[in-house]
Amino acid sequence: AWQVDKSSVPPVDYASSFNAVAWLGGNIWFSNDENVSSFIKTFLQGTKRLIIEDPNLALVQGNNFMQEVTHSKLDHALYDQYRYEPLDISLIQTASHPIFKNLPDTMQFNNSFSSNAISLNPVEGGVVLANWSFNGSITPAIIASTTDEEKLIYLPFVSSALENNQPTLIKNM
Repeated sequence: AWQVDKSSVPPVDYASSFNAVAWLGGNIWFSNDENVSSFIKTFLQGTKRLIIEDPNLALVQGNNFMQEVTHSKLDHALYDQYRYEPLDISLIQTASHPIFKNLPDTMQFNNSFSSNAISLNPVEGGVVLANWSFNGSITPAIIASTTDEEKLIYLPFVSSALENNQPTLIKNM
């Protein structure tokens, strides 16, 4: 595992030696690093697979980057950052995808593990794989690209918030 906090972003040629890369941004604000956006864009120019798990990416990179890279745009943050009182949030699958293999259709989301959770809207080339259910609203959560050249999934939250379902989700990545 490459640790951005210790070594900045990995060289694209190193990352490209793998069939797939999981970019786990966590709760740390590396997303605003220009090297991060450059790495992601350059990596996706190849025909590799990339899974991005980062609740802050949409907030700091802006909609131009989001539309170009994740085929989505920011709708809204579900809750204020670092809100630790329990909220009744679930993630509901809306499409069949290998990332959901052996996972329940509805998963509880523990907001105390994720500094933020973002609702997205798909744009050209994007498809919704899962929705948020929160405060009586259903809004898009997980976006995947639908182009043959790009194989990208964007999770705008920290997967540990799925608690017991996280190991299966990570394994499926």
